[in-house]
Amino acid sequence: MRKKRYTFLLVVSLLMIISLVGCGSGEKEDTSKSDDTATSEEDMKNNDQAEKNQADKNSNKEQEAAQKGNTIEITATEMKFEPSQITLKKGQEYEFVMTNDGQVFHDFVEDEMDMEMTFMSEMPDHPDETSMLDRLLGTKKTYAHGDEKHKKTLHMNANPGQTVSIKFIPKETGEFEFYCSVPGHKEAGMKGTIIVEE
Repeated sequence: MRKKRYTFLLVVSLLMIISLVGCGSGEKEDTSKSDDTATSEEDMKNNDQAEKNQADKNSNKEQEAAQKGNTIEITATEMKFEPSQITLKKGQEYEFVMTNDGQVFHDFVEDEMDMEMTFMSEMPDHPDETSMLDRLLGTKKTYAHGDEKHKKTLHMNANPGQTVSIKFIPKETGEFEFYCSVPGHKEAGMKGTIIVEE
């Protein structure tokens, strides 16, 4: 009888140990599941931050890709400039190199900033043809400026496929709009901003 009782107690003890081990491992699994949930939430936050950082980089990527030292490459197409925002430092000499990748004539005009022009490549005049609407409205053609009177105007003209350039030194800080002066182009969104910092 003692032997049966001893065997019974041994079996009961083993069952209790097994159930405790099972409960303990279940708790561990639950903990690891909550750890996995916390880790996945942390991963999601890290991914969101990484995406935000990438978006910030992409917003500046256009300008960084175009600006190599003090040479800024500008592409004109229908109806936009790339980059549309250019940041400069006051007192430094810059070269703007504009390529017309569009199908029609485009120009680049900034006429508010105080600056000193140091170089201008050869450029075509604005086309002599004007539309019937231009003639009715009395629109006047404008030309690239190289004379003393227009020394403070950044103005580049380019036919489709042509590349032109100017060099200048910004003399004041601020934000200045540039645009294409071909009738209707600025209104269609062909404009941007030059930011001159100290």
